[in-house]
Amino acid sequence: MIVLRDRRAVDGDRARRLLAEIAARLSPAHAAIFASPVPSEDGGTEWHADGEVMIPADRLDEGTLERLYCHAASVLSDIRQVARTEGGVIRVGFEALQSIPMRGGLFAVDGRPVIAGWGQPGCGVPAWVNACDDGVARALPRSARRPPALMRTAMAACGLGLALGGCLTMRMPFGAACREARNAVAWQVHDPRVVSGCWQRMTNMTSVENDVLTKNDYRLWQLCIAPDGRTGQLSVDLSDAGKCTGDATARFETDRVVIRTAACRLRGSTYLPRVLTCGQRDSDHIACTIHVAVSDEQLPPHYHQGHEGLLQRVKPVIKQ
Repeated sequence: MIVLRDRRAVDGDRARRLLAEIAARLSPAHAAIFASPVPSEDGGTEWHADGEVMIPADRLDEGTLERLYCHAASVLSDIRQVARTEGGVIRVGFEALQSIPMRGGLFAVDGRPVIAGWGQPGCGVPAWVNACDDGVARALPRSARRPPALMRTAMAACGLGLALGGCLTMRMPFGAACREARNAVAWQVHDPRVVSGCWQRMTNMTSVENDVLTKNDYRLWQLCIAPDGRTGQLSVDLSDAGKCTGDATARFETDRVVIRTAACRLRGSTYLPRVLTCGQRDSDHIACTIHVAVSDEQLPPHYHQGHEGLLQRVKPVIKQ
């Protein structure tokens, strides 16, 4: 996708050689935070990046933006270490890598940072580049033995409550440990894939506290949702009423995910349709308020709507 169009021309061959060297020396994921310049028909430059969902950094909320800054800065810190200790293309080109437009040069693409417009005259080094350099906030002491920069960033992020994860490695800056940052962005842009996959209910499972209208414990409550949220399936297993499955859908409504499950036939009764209104706890948990989707007249006396249920991811996000 094109993340930025620029009227100025860029030496695209030189830029691509630099990114290829970074990919070979460090990893393709290190190189992937830099958009690749492609000449446009009008003599300018189109900055390209792989991905499906793009949002400019200045449209992110403060917490998500901070995570994005530190993620990008930690990758730059890894490249800086190579530039300082080794010769060659990376040392020559590093100054261009950190020459970034002060505004409009950073994007979140599928939840990862992407820098566009880099290496051009008149650009400086934004403050965020150094704010998370060496993986620690400046107010925090450094350890005697310094691990790779991305690991140090993850350690600092955990201490600060930033959701980058605790096991980033130098070779895998966008691996599973970075899901928190990606999911925070995906939730903010209302990408339905953030709730795709399968989830199991972990709380309020017994008859004393659950949303079942009869005295039944849940043996299983599992929900599986397709990437677009338009199809899915709820599976329930009740202690005295048996098992059933029903259709399910999920969609964003404002900043919450609303999950609707259809009725399904149990042994001698019907499991009524539900509406779940859910918010994100972290990449593997969503907290939902559950309402039975029938009129109050159809509910037993003294039944109270609005039961809570914490859902935990049990299968990975489904990718399209």
